[in-house]
Formats: sequence, structure tokens, C-alpha cells
Amino acid sequence: MSEHSLLLIYIVVAIITTNLPVVGVYFSLCNTLVHEFSHALLASIFTRRLGHTITLNHNASGMAITSINSWVSRVAVSYAGYTGSSLMAVVLFYLLHKSDYQLVIEIFTALTVVTAILWVRNLYGFMWSVSVIFTLGSMLFHHLTLFMMHASMFISSVILVQSVFAASHILKLSVVKREEAGDAASLEEATFIPAPIWGLLFCSQSIYAVWIIFRYLY
Repeated sequence: MSEHSLLLIYIVVAIITTNLPVVGVYFSLCNTLVHEFSHALLASIFTRRLGHTITLNHNASGMAITSINSWVSRVAVSYAGYTGSSLMAVVLFYLLHKSDYQLVIEIFTALTVVTAILWVRNLYGFMWSVSVIFTLGSMLFHHLTLFMMHASMFISSVILVQSVFAASHILKLSVVKREEAGDAASLEEATFIPAPIWGLLFCSQSIYAVWIIFRYLY
């Protein structure tokens, strides 16, 4: 089976798996981690401090509490979450295109380690992070090449699929329940640009990331 066909299978598997009870939450948190990491990382760059907090919840949602001190940083940090997920999906699929499966695992493991140490402060989120670090770290330590290939494809597919689903969900919320539209609502408050416009931007760029992946990489 070609790598292209295998990746398409994993994308379908990711769609199905992340919509299952319990196990779906566990895997969907891979994208939530990237989303909240993007918020916290940009907040740290702007403030030059690491005093931020990430919560990863048992319903696959997350929250980053950041201490930002300017209008520009507020807008940038709010914008970073969905954008970071889409960019990460493109980067990971580029590495898959280069057959660099181990680097995909190394990047996601490192990201999880950094986030867990610096920012994750709730028990569920921390235990989830530890389980991911242990699983992926074991693959790296024992040089389980075949496992790393399949795991890298699955993780990348989950992040791609969930980046689109999450952005689509925020677009819907920005239209029907604006006060619950998260980053889109925060950006509306900061910029006076309506939340649905931000929701449409998040959704459009996630779909554009999919287009880039299949147009240029496969």
C-alpha cells in the first residue's frame, strides 16, 4: 500500500476515532494541546514571562490563561490558537511527505513535555500529557520504527481533522451563540470586527491548510 493511500485511511480513522466516546476525547486532546500551546507560546514571547496556565479538560476542550499587557499581544495571542493548529498540521504532513516519521514523534513529544512542565496545571491534563510522553517516548527509546510510522500518521491526521472541526465549530458558535465563541468573541471585543468574520477566517485557513497538504504534498 502506498503512503498516500495509508494517509487517506488514517485521516478517515482520525475522523471516526475522534468522534467516539472516551477514546475520542483522548485523541482529540492532541489538537487541543497544540491550540493552547500556541496561545501560551505567543503570550510568553510578548510578555517575556512563562507565568501562564493551560487546562486540558476531559471533554477535549482546553483553556489558556495568559497575562498579556497590550492590545497587540491580546489580538495576536487570541489569533494564535486555531492558526497554530493549522500550521502544525502542514508542518507534520510535510515531514510525513519526507518520510521523517521519527521527527514527527520527536516534535510532538517535545511539545507535550514543554507544555506539561511549563503550563499544564490541572490533574487530568497533566496525566494525559504523561501518558502521551510515556507512549511516544517508549517508541523513541526502543527505536520502534514501524510503530513510529503509524503513530506519526495518526497524530498528524488527528491534528489536521480536529483543526478543521474545531474551526468549523467556532464559526457556528460565532453565529448562533456569540458569547461562547471563545477566541472569535475575544477578537471581536478587541477589534470590533464581528465574531463571525473571525470564525470564518479560522475555518477558511483550516480548509486552506488541507488544500495545501493535498495540493503540494500528496
